[in-house]
Amino acid sequence: MRKITLLLLLTVIGSTSYAQKADTNKKKVKITIPKSDFFKNIKTYNIIIQGDDSWNATYIDKNTQTYENNVVKNSIEDYSKKDVANPDVRVLMGYRGATYKKADNGTYLLDGDFKYLILGKNNEIIYEKGANAKMYSGTYVNGKPYQSLASDLNNIGYKYLADNNILATEKEFSFNYGLFEKAEEFPELMEFNTKTDDFLNKIASNSLDQSYLTDLEKFYLGYVGKEYKKLKPKDYNKVIYLNLSLTQLFLFNFDKALEYLETAKQGAGMMSMWPDEATANITSLMAVNQKSFSAKVANPTFDSAYYIYLNGSVSQNGKTLTGKMKTDRFSNLSEGSIMQSNNPTQAKVWVYKDNAEVDFVVVDDKTTITTDKGLELKFIKYNNVFILVEKTVDSCYKKYESSSHEIYCEKDGKFDLKK
Repeated sequence: MRKITLLLLLTVIGSTSYAQKADTNKKKVKITIPKSDFFKNIKTYNIIIQGDDSWNATYIDKNTQTYENNVVKNSIEDYSKKDVANPDVRVLMGYRGATYKKADNGTYLLDGDFKYLILGKNNEIIYEKGANAKMYSGTYVNGKPYQSLASDLNNIGYKYLADNNILATEKEFSFNYGLFEKAEEFPELMEFNTKTDDFLNKIASNSLDQSYLTDLEKFYLGYVGKEYKKLKPKDYNKVIYLNLSLTQLFLFNFDKALEYLETAKQGAGMMSMWPDEATANITSLMAVNQKSFSAKVANPTFDSAYYIYLNGSVSQNGKTLTGKMKTDRFSNLSEGSIMQSNNPTQAKVWVYKDNAEVDFVVVDDKTTITTDKGLELKFIKYNNVFILVEKTVDSCYKKYESSSHEIYCEKDGKFDLKK
């Protein structure tokens, strides 16, 4: 009898221990991608592979001075949307570094500075990035390094367009959401699940509206702060805040969606994939819901992925040079040595004089530029990299000819990001 009683007791304990569970799941849904008017008007694209003086000019297209003529046709691009003459969006790709290195596993990789510059039809800067990174090649052909390099850069550029829904009108997403399992004894948790199911069905049928989403956010917020004995607070909050994040995603309140998601992440396990997946969904829709762009490339050229071109004068230590100028758009971390007097990684300003002579200035924190339109620019040092900036209304600085929203403010002789 005591054995039977003990077994019954263990059964009861076991069943109550797992009576409630806070969990995440995902639902695949094909939706019409919400976009701002700017991105709704993007129908065509072109990818331009740009080189600099470190590239082998044997492979250059003499008419365009670029290298996309080396790209091998692939299966990832939608060529029906490609327009070489007058595209709605242009992806400029550049690279500086070792052409290819053989990895330990026998594959080949690029190890250097990758440069991205995504431009709208009127040279608006949609996206920019300079990154020192390693990338395993998916196209390497032995003996054809520049064909491989052009193809790899082309595929990276197209991946940006695909990942950020630039050309797509609809797409299948895997949306992460939270729910409560084995919660039948708690009507309020069952109601939570029912409302969430309804939400997912409305996403699938493209029938969401602002009023519904606002009410749903209030409904989910009503669960914040509640406690259930068999649910750990971080697991409980994971479910509530993950669903709150999803409401904000469809309200296009992307900052708030990320804020809710940060709270939800506190309940994520070490091997959980959903935090990265949910973040990627938000950022991909953020990209195509930008409404305006304050920065443009003023003087687009065959090497704009590498350089900013200006007209005016550069001054340093009392010396001034005047003419057409160019300076590095992104910092260079490859192909440099502290033993070289002409270190390729050093920031420079090149000046092209009327007599065809070329001079250059190695940038320091005393280097300033005055454009022919009277704009005063300077170089500041941040994280051991020199950045060309212009002054803002609050006497701080922002990066010149850039889509970056980062603001740099000086305190005690040091520049920090404004919070």
